[in-house]
Amino acid sequence: RLQLQQPAHTATLDARDWVEWLNLWVTQLGVPFFAHIMTRFLAAKDARSLRMTTQAMFWSPFIVNLSSVLVGIIGSVYYVGASGNEVYGLFLADVLAHDTPSYVVGSLLLAASVASIMSTSDSVLISISHLLTVDGLLRVWPAIPPARLRYIGLATSAGLGLACMLLAELRANLSFLLLLQSLFLLHVAPTYVLGLYWRGARSP
Repeated sequence: RLQLQQPAHTATLDARDWVEWLNLWVTQLGVPFFAHIMTRFLAAKDARSLRMTTQAMFWSPFIVNLSSVLVGIIGSVYYVGASGNEVYGLFLADVLAHDTPSYVVGSLLLAASVASIMSTSDSVLISISHLLTVDGLLRVWPAIPPARLRYIGLATSAGLGLACMLLAELRANLSFLLLLQSLFLLHVAPTYVLGLYWRGARSP
């Protein structure tokens, strides 16, 4: 059915498509090194827990993306003409309207989606605010009162949140930024992994 309705989606990939597909999966290796995830790693109780968490974070994007690919294939068949941003919402609406068990599952999927978006957004805002205030302003102005630094951090988080809302209203495609930041983070991966598994690694 997919081949009949969307023959381009079942065609053999050309060289350009292969490169884009490879880029998608390779850049996922940078996910464990996002700033908002690294702050969570600081709560690890020992090196073994940190290694296990890092391994899980390496594989989790592939599992998540696999489910996204399956939903995309379903969307190509049942939601012809819908954009990539609309497919999941249409899929979820159909699941909710199917029957009672599907309604329960759909509700859980919706709650999980909203929770993951809110958690990631909140963590990113906190990480950026920390970067600008503690790692930036505090180094330039070491004598700044803690209360003032806190208020500046809160104002920075609020300002960034407002900026994100304005960008969302513009409906700009910023997906290339995900690729760009992942490529930068991939350069950190060898050093970080060697620090976890190489006993001879020493910090300055």
